[in-house]
Amino acid sequence: MRQLFIRRKRVVEIYFVLYLAALILLLPDTHPYTNSSQSPSNKIQTLPFNLYPNKNVLTCRMVMDSAGYRILSIDSINTIYFAGNVSDVKFEFTVEDQSLNQRLTLKSEGQTHSKYFRLEERSEQQAANFIWKPPLNEKINKTYLVKVVATARAKVNSADGVVLAGQSYQVQTQFSLNVSYLGPLASNDINNQRTSGSSPGSTEQLNPAIMEFLRQAPPNEVFLKAQYDNIPLITRQTWKNSIDVYGISKLDMDKTVQLIVKQIPQNNQGKAWIKDISQNRITVVGIAPVQGSLRVELKLLRRSDGKQLSIDFSVNSNPLEEPIFETVMHPERQYEINPNLPLIAGQNCKAFLKEDNKIRAVSSQGESFKFTPDQSDNGKVFTLERYFNDSLVGQIYNLSVSDYQEPEIIRFWQLKDAIRMETRSFGIAKGRKNFIEFLEISGNATWREIFGSTKEDSKNKIYNQIFEITPKNPAIPFSFNVRAVDRSGKKSVQKSYP
Repeated sequence: MRQLFIRRKRVVEIYFVLYLAALILLLPDTHPYTNSSQSPSNKIQTLPFNLYPNKNVLTCRMVMDSAGYRILSIDSINTIYFAGNVSDVKFEFTVEDQSLNQRLTLKSEGQTHSKYFRLEERSEQQAANFIWKPPLNEKINKTYLVKVVATARAKVNSADGVVLAGQSYQVQTQFSLNVSYLGPLASNDINNQRTSGSSPGSTEQLNPAIMEFLRQAPPNEVFLKAQYDNIPLITRQTWKNSIDVYGISKLDMDKTVQLIVKQIPQNNQGKAWIKDISQNRITVVGIAPVQGSLRVELKLLRRSDGKQLSIDFSVNSNPLEEPIFETVMHPERQYEINPNLPLIAGQNCKAFLKEDNKIRAVSSQGESFKFTPDQSDNGKVFTLERYFNDSLVGQIYNLSVSDYQEPEIIRFWQLKDAIRMETRSFGIAKGRKNFIEFLEISGNATWREIFGSTKEDSKNKIYNQIFEITPKNPAIPFSFNVRAVDRSGKKSVQKSYP
């Protein structure tokens, strides 16, 4: 009995150690950045570039027929964009099979493809494509987690000196791959489909909802299913909706189909029409209204028994407003750009700030974003482009970058034995605040700066300074000409006293 008790105690101890080890393995990596002298939270604020996946989830649906499992539908490509003034960008994709805890890594410099996954770089578009096709023989639902790490070198120093030109930095993002295996179509379901007057066609024509219906439907049943019950869109965008049909012949569909469109309010310019009728599907397309909504109803009749069927859906319009931004920007100053895209659930809204074909900044959901031009951007013209479901909407807007204006001498005022002068300068020069560095002065005068009197507008990069000018020789008249010279070498207009 004593030996049995001791053995049970050791088993408990071993399980406890295994439990602790599992908890340790679940702890996140606390050093996700290669240049980690600062904490991760601080590093996120100063990283010189970012990653933006086009999709957060890619889905593949598999179906079984007499030939085995086949792909019914798949999102096979995800594009990962990067934005920032960087060079030498390298990607690393790690695909983790979460059910088996197995990992596969694809790298820009190394293995770029495997049997089921592939990495393609698109440097001219500041992006990389991840392409996949799942195995056909596993027959279980599965989720893969794809972690993306990108490294790059900063091209320029940041204004605060945290980001250094030539230094390597690392950012990361992730997305998931979902595989869904649908059950087979039973033979009696296929027979029911034939006897009810509809051609069996290819199983690829049927969406999962119809396939589930086919497993359970009694003979002579009819079935309509819209791909979307509600379609939210930006004004005047084209749309498409597929209506899957079961239990009604192609001939009845051609002869009896009715499309009823109601504009709310009337004359809102929304449109809908039937584009195609196939064995198992009716495709309806149209244009979103200028305002309000469309109510679209589809009616069908099975002439053999007079069975009537109808389905409806709505198309709702969201107005496209003008973006909010400053048309002229200055180097090293941060600007907020608001694309003003409506937030529409289930729809993909993006905005890009581009330099020629290079993406410099991205609004991944149409939200406001910040951008700081570099000194090297001086004289360039950027474009702001807005996209809805990967289609360009509205016009393309230009944003130019110009150098800061010359410094100014704002005013003089008289003291008992001296003159005080206030100056104003602008921007960043040589990575530092562009203060007035000296005065070019001629005449009977000498100068000094009144330190401690400087006023700064850090947001707009404006600096006001005070200088005191006194006569060199009090025995002769006090007069002078003066220019203020800033750190960049720009000079103000010459002023004279008196």
